[in-house]
Amino acid sequence: MQENRIIELKKQGTLELLVLSILTLGIYSAHYIKEQTPKIDALSHNKLNIGNAYVELLLYLSYISLGTFIFSLVSPENMMLNLVDSLLSFLVSLLSLIWGFKARNRVNAAFDFHKGSDNWIHGMWTLIFSQFYFNYKVNSIIESYESNQAIK
Repeated sequence: MQENRIIELKKQGTLELLVLSILTLGIYSAHYIKEQTPKIDALSHNKLNIGNAYVELLLYLSYISLGTFIFSLVSPENMMLNLVDSLLSFLVSLLSLIWGFKARNRVNAAFDFHKGSDNWIHGMWTLIFSQFYFNYKVNSIIESYESNQAIK
């Protein structure tokens, strides 16, 4: 049954995801996205899959961005390095944001969540918090689903 598939998307609490992402300077977020993408792509959503190549690019750019950030701390006077670091950070943020919308659209389609329903993954919150909101919303949907199952 398709409704049971959302349980596969549960990874961890949103606060844990946020703290680990901060501590690893974004690397954990990229790994979270890499782990969630095949699960989302496996859902029946009648949309193009997000795909492994997209996620691999995001992951590699995250590591490269971390490297340029560390080198820019060591050599703050190197303006070219600072520019490259800023560009890579922007690209990683943009790719993460795009992933958030792709994941949102596919989960909403797969589970037939409609605008205005409690389970709808909202675009505005996705824009602001991306993978953190996605994680929070998936966990909320699972808790709601499990409490409804316990009542029956």
